[in-house]
Amino acid sequence: MDERDFNKMNTEELGKSNNVFNEKYELFFEYSPISLWIEDFSKVKSYLNKIAKESNLDINSYLSNYPKIIPELVSMVEIKEVNESAVKLYNASSKEHLLKNIQKVFTEKSNIAFSKLLLDILKGVKKTEIETVNLKLTGEEINTLLKFQVADGSEETLANVIVSVEDITDQVKIRKELNLIEKRVKYTQEINKIGSWFYDFENNEIHWSDEIYYMMELEPQKSKLSLDYYLGFVHEDDKKLVDNFSINDLIANPNQLLSYRVITSKGELKYISEKRSTIIENGKIIRLIGITQDITENILSEQDLNKTKNLLTHTLSGITDGFVIVDLNSNYTYINQKAESFLGKTEAELLGKNIWTEFPEKEGDIFYDSFQKAIETKKPISFENYFEPFDRWFENRIIPSDDGIMMFFHEITEKKQSANKIRQAYNIINKSSSVAFLCDNKYDFPVVFASENSINLFGYGHKEFLSGDVKIHQIVLPDDLPIVRLGVFELVASTNLKGFKPKPFRIVTKSGNIKWVKTNIDVIRNNKNEITHIQGIVEDYTEQKNTEDLFFKSNQQLQDQFNNTPLASIIWDVNFKVLEWNNSAQRIFGYSAEEAKSHSIKNLLVPPMLVHEMKVINENLLGGVGNERNTNTNITKSGKSIICDWYNVSLKDSDGNVIGVASLVDDVTERNISKKLLEKSEKKYRDIFEKSIDAVFIIKEGAYIDCNAASIKMFGYTTKDSLLQLHPSQISPTHQPNGISSFEKSEKLIKKTLEEGSNRFRWYHKRKNGEVFPTEITLTKIDDIDNKSTIHAVIKDITERVKKEELENVLYNISRAASEIEDFNEFSFSVKNELHKILDTSNFFIALYDEETDMLRLPIMVDEMEDITDFPAEKSLTGYVIKNKKPLLLTSEDHNKLIEQKEVELIGLAAKIWVGVPLKIQGKVFGAIVVQSYTNENAYSQNDLQLLEFVADQISITIQRKNTEDELRKALSKAQESDRLKSSFLANMSHEIRTPMNGIIGFSELFLEPTNSENDRNKYANIVINSSKQLLNIVNDILDISKIEAGVVKLNYESVSINNLLEDLYSFYKPIATSNKLTLNCKKGLDNNRSFIEIDQLKLNQVLTNLLSNSFKFTDEGSVDFGYELKEDMLEFYVKDTGSGIDKSLHNVIFDRFIQANLGLNKQTKGTGLGLAISKKFIELFNGKIWLESDNYGTSIYFTIPYIKAKSKPIISIVEEKTSQNQIENMEITILIAEDEEYNMLYINELFSNMKIKIIEAENGKIAVEMAEKHPEIDLVFMDIKMPIMNGFEAMTAIKKNHPKLPIIALSAFAMESDKENALKKGFNDYLSKPIDRKKLFEFIEKYTNSK
Repeated sequence: MDERDFNKMNTEELGKSNNVFNEKYELFFEYSPISLWIEDFSKVKSYLNKIAKESNLDINSYLSNYPKIIPELVSMVEIKEVNESAVKLYNASSKEHLLKNIQKVFTEKSNIAFSKLLLDILKGVKKTEIETVNLKLTGEEINTLLKFQVADGSEETLANVIVSVEDITDQVKIRKELNLIEKRVKYTQEINKIGSWFYDFENNEIHWSDEIYYMMELEPQKSKLSLDYYLGFVHEDDKKLVDNFSINDLIANPNQLLSYRVITSKGELKYISEKRSTIIENGKIIRLIGITQDITENILSEQDLNKTKNLLTHTLSGITDGFVIVDLNSNYTYINQKAESFLGKTEAELLGKNIWTEFPEKEGDIFYDSFQKAIETKKPISFENYFEPFDRWFENRIIPSDDGIMMFFHEITEKKQSANKIRQAYNIINKSSSVAFLCDNKYDFPVVFASENSINLFGYGHKEFLSGDVKIHQIVLPDDLPIVRLGVFELVASTNLKGFKPKPFRIVTKSGNIKWVKTNIDVIRNNKNEITHIQGIVEDYTEQKNTEDLFFKSNQQLQDQFNNTPLASIIWDVNFKVLEWNNSAQRIFGYSAEEAKSHSIKNLLVPPMLVHEMKVINENLLGGVGNERNTNTNITKSGKSIICDWYNVSLKDSDGNVIGVASLVDDVTERNISKKLLEKSEKKYRDIFEKSIDAVFIIKEGAYIDCNAASIKMFGYTTKDSLLQLHPSQISPTHQPNGISSFEKSEKLIKKTLEEGSNRFRWYHKRKNGEVFPTEITLTKIDDIDNKSTIHAVIKDITERVKKEELENVLYNISRAASEIEDFNEFSFSVKNELHKILDTSNFFIALYDEETDMLRLPIMVDEMEDITDFPAEKSLTGYVIKNKKPLLLTSEDHNKLIEQKEVELIGLAAKIWVGVPLKIQGKVFGAIVVQSYTNENAYSQNDLQLLEFVADQISITIQRKNTEDELRKALSKAQESDRLKSSFLANMSHEIRTPMNGIIGFSELFLEPTNSENDRNKYANIVINSSKQLLNIVNDILDISKIEAGVVKLNYESVSINNLLEDLYSFYKPIATSNKLTLNCKKGLDNNRSFIEIDQLKLNQVLTNLLSNSFKFTDEGSVDFGYELKEDMLEFYVKDTGSGIDKSLHNVIFDRFIQANLGLNKQTKGTGLGLAISKKFIELFNGKIWLESDNYGTSIYFTIPYIKAKSKPIISIVEEKTSQNQIENMEITILIAEDEEYNMLYINELFSNMKIKIIEAENGKIAVEMAEKHPEIDLVFMDIKMPIMNGFEAMTAIKKNHPKLPIIALSAFAMESDKENALKKGFNDYLSKPIDRKKLFEFIEKYTNSK
């Protein structure tokens, strides 16, 4: 099934009911030859829609902003079904087997590819193709191509997405092989110096192949070039030829063959042969294509040959001999100037003419016979003859060859007459490039003449030859001497030979250099036909010989290349019959060389539809229009159609006539397919490479050779070059966190990757600014064609992941500590230490808020400057955070602004930076976590604030739970201790209460004895009264501690003179001190005017009384001192004694309630043991402190209270009024007493029995109301609160309704401060507690009836 089949799968039925396909498509899916998967992306789509909506973003924007969510999304995709082709592809035994083990087929590359597929699907991309790598279940690696199609009806939910997985392993392999072929072709082009270019006619841009850059001695580059840039290298004289881009000329001559010169970038002159082809579509020129070849070596060799030829022609023309060449038919082919002179005719007149026609000779004539003999013997002949028509003597030398006959002849008329004339002739030779010798025909052939130019050829001067210092045979190379010597000896021995021309041989110059020479040797005979002299002409043949050798070698190389090139090489004649057909041609087309040469192969290779087109191309080639390059379809011997690139060039002879065509053919069928796939793949890879959000590097031979844009951004560089010039270890710190050298470790990891193929690990990198950050690196080895491995490195910044891991670690450790550590303070320190792993907690505290007291308690405080356990929340930064329920980060400057705005006050020392976050559960704040720095204002950032806030959110419940557990544990311990103390206390109270009760009951019984005297009765009465007062004090202490524990104690501040208070105490205790033989001292710290303060006088007096009472109780001798002094804004009181002292073990608990009950019986004294506890609570209510110092010499107790100056001084009359029984005895008033207790009513009646006061009794509230209505004369009411039928509150309200001005005083045994306040609040005029104090009772009567 191809892509069209896949796209044609209209899956309208997908998603209906629970079936994936209806019957129509079920078979199509199941038996498709391509692996198909049905995947469900609905969970991904639903989840992504939700979180994107919450972020007010669309899906595309959300994925762009939060790419790290992709792995989570991938995990949500469900593979619903696979077909049989998928089972076969992955070598699974069944569908169930494949689906169960589906994760095993995925590799790192396939995970990346699937993530890309997922993104495209979610972003609504219609079509995506992704290449990746999978594994079969049997372990083999396969290359795959992924495509997808969203089923109709699933566009919104993505519940059914069809994914095809195609095995492209073979295509990838072919692509790699094609890359190798392309490289070999490129190498062939480099060897043959063939390059190419094409010129974009519309955009005026020219594109060069790499080889052209090399021709111009430049490094290849990717940028596009202009035509002017190209023309800038062309020789000035050839620019007009090259710059011929006339549209008319190009259309008329679409194929041109040009030869021109260029000047390279280094100034070197080169010769270029170019075949230029014009691509025309619809009558419009699209582009020009040029195939260029550097023919500099060939041109230079040809020039050298021409130079040698010209030199030879010049030499032959310049010598004194006439020289002619005739062909085997005796027709003139060359005549030198001297011959023209001798013969009296020009070269033009003689060329092509027959020698015997122009100069008739017949058999018997010397010249004719010698000529014929030379031809017959094929040996040179020298002779002299007299030419009668010219009346001149000539010395002739005829040299036959397979190609013709050369004839040297010169006139010896003058020689015959005079030797001087001969010498003059030789002097002419001295001026030529040829060296002439004349030797006697004697032993060693002594030289009698040598041309003066011999030094140029041999290095020896002519005089060295003439003197005999140098022999002729001595300059011939020993290896070549035998052949030369044999020819000379044969010449000398002959009676009829005139001379001979040996093959070129080598000579050794005076300097030792070896040169090649060509010679003509002939002899001079006398009239007796005896050889008298031997003469010769020697020419330097070295350059020509080297050129010939080079030409032969080049021809041989070309022949080897022709036979072995991977391209098909074909030589055609003008009829397009094959002359040459190499092995590659046979491989590509299937025809052997014999078949190709015996058939009209051109017709067999061309498909019918291209016959006309090929005919035009062939005609152009044969017409010599130029070279031709074309790509077309061809037919092989097997009938297979292939696509071939043809490179054709016309072959011409020396006259410029076309004699054939040479073709290079390349089968590009697979290359065209793979090239398209490769281009697509390369583009896709480049897109992935450049658009990757992770840094990607390519490492080769230990150095970076490429990187993407994300790399530059990640490491903080501005350009790619600045990053690529670094060694991989240079973007890392010198050492990794574990102390290992980054350089050494990176080298080992790279080596491991090269050995194992891949490697993944964590690493710490360093940005340009020095910042070190954690990364995850994936190294993958990639084998290049050049067998040099490269490494593909992907670097992911995992800073956030590491922070998250550290944070999770911290949270886990805190959670574990919560379960393992019972002590809350120890747990708090554990929290501090764990948080220190992610931020600086050098200055740290946890504050817990008490809403009732508005106080902050610090279970842990670690601070460089301060040590605080608690402080008020009001106006503090911590309180500000708690009450605003928001985290706060501020510098000292921000803090000052809040102070200026009166939002907070400076408490403690100011920090450079302060960070606080609330601890809250379900929106209710119960505390805060705070960190601060006194030195570094950059110690914390907004990220740290967010991190601390997150941690606080996570551990708030844990802290609250641990705190609650701690408080419960302490409360339990305290309760258990309290229970124990209460038990002891009750036992002690039993003793303390029974003691006065014993006095009361016992002496009351004795009081009834009739035999008692009046004195005894008075004595017994005093004992009963004192015991009752003692009992009342005990009850009052119990009531006070109960009030304190109930939290109902309130301070009633008033203006008090503490000096007067101390004087009263002194007056009270002075008699006691005197009776106990103790000294009592009192010290006042302020003068009387400054001693007035705002304080609760009763409670302050009670504290001092408790302390003084204890001192007198425990002091048997010595003194008791008390007083105060002003220290700053606090008054410090003291009570000192010289008593027995307090055991040191009790110093920390002496102020606890019931402490006396906890002492041994031998240590207990009289009292409840509540006095000090009550005193401590009262002092704390005053915002003061109490402490003691004690040893064997006595005890000192100190306490402080704030020095609050009184706003006004109380008015104290000089004469103090006293209310007594005598003052009210004569009052005639009516009092209503509402009391349900019989003895209380009896006691009141007895009090007023001897007075004029009328008492009306009521035993409950109802009767009281009735009596009030019945007796309007009532002046005052004492109302018990707790009564049956109607209580006191109800009765008071009823009476006040009709008698609002009637004073009603509450009478109750409830002695709490709140009881009094409650009574006054509800309408009572005053409050009198039981037992009834007669003095106070009389004061109330006098107060509320003084108008009577």
